[in-house]
Amino acid sequence: MPFGRFPEWMWKNKDVLNFVEWLKKYNSKHDNTIGFYGLDLYVLEISIDLVIKYLEDVNPDLVMLAKSR
Repeated sequence: MPFGRFPEWMWKNKDVLNFVEWLKKYNSKHDNTIGFYGLDLYVLEISIDLVIKYLEDVNPDLVMLAKSR
């Protein structure tokens, strides 16, 4: 079932804030830039399918684990 509205609790928490602050400091000390993009939660079923298809190409050993989760 798709979400009726964006679940703000997933992003508005101290864990995400702390991680993003750490990532900003890390990126400032290194030549490459690492980003945090999240996952499309508006259409959860499509996101799940995309992750499974990605793993089939990149790491087939993790497909069964991902499907069980």
